[in-house]
Amino acid sequence: MNDLQKIADLVCESFGIEFSQLLKKSGQKRQIVEARRLYSYVAKSYTNDTWESIASYIGFNHSTSMFHFSKFKDYINEPTIYFGRSLLEHLDFVTSKLKISNESSKIKLLIYMNDSFINFEFTSSNMAEKWLFFLTEKNINAKIIKNEKSL
Repeated sequence: MNDLQKIADLVCESFGIEFSQLLKKSGQKRQIVEARRLYSYVAKSYTNDTWESIASYIGFNHSTSMFHFSKFKDYINEPTIYFGRSLLEHLDFVTSKLKISNESSKIKLLIYMNDSFINFEFTSSNMAEKWLFFLTEKNINAKIIKNEKSL
């Protein structure tokens, strides 16, 4: 099983859809569109595959996959629940199942943001790094106070 197949299978599992629904011809339902966005985001972020190979695996051209990637980044921090999980939770589900991180422990971050402290726990260091990059990219003033691995 190649990386793109693993990612597609996990995205389908997270959204509760069949692989055939992820393909181009299956329509534009919100659930399917969000699943395609997650697939494009994870595939590009965590593999060395080209846009062309990522897109062609689910029957799209490279520009469509690039668009899905961009849209996922725009909406990743929305509190809206998509089919039982927020987009961030869908992403964490997929990346943790891929075992992208070799660490078995969770990453805990204590972040000071908007005059309050917020605790975050991630199952992979890659996910924590991506989330912090997202905050920086959106010009959200956040500061890591504590970063530790739980036992």
